[in-house]
Amino acid sequence: MSRPNLGPKLIPLRKKGWTRTIFYITWTEGSRTKLDSTGIDTTDPDSAQTYFREWLQDRARKRRKGPGEPDQVWVADLIQDYVAEHSGEVASFETLTIAARPLLYFFSV
Repeated sequence: MSRPNLGPKLIPLRKKGWTRTIFYITWTEGSRTKLDSTGIDTTDPDSAQTYFREWLQDRARKRRKGPGEPDQVWVADLIQDYVAEHSGEVASFETLTIAARPLLYFFSV
């Protein structure tokens, strides 16, 4: 019986011949283990955790392609998409980002 997939993890990895240890993201897809380097040294775990959180959010957004179900879309993602799409159409990009910041804070998980 195979083991359950526990999802992506952030792990320190030091490959043969390397002088330093780097954080990697590891996950399994179709019974194959995948690795993605963060490029962040183990001396800075806070940056690695931030990178990992952003990587997970980006991965979740990429999975939800197409219209999908409305109850599966995060409001924070809609706000970020709106800011990205309309940044060139507004009089002041700074005003748009300032207005979006409290909404993103409220709707972020």
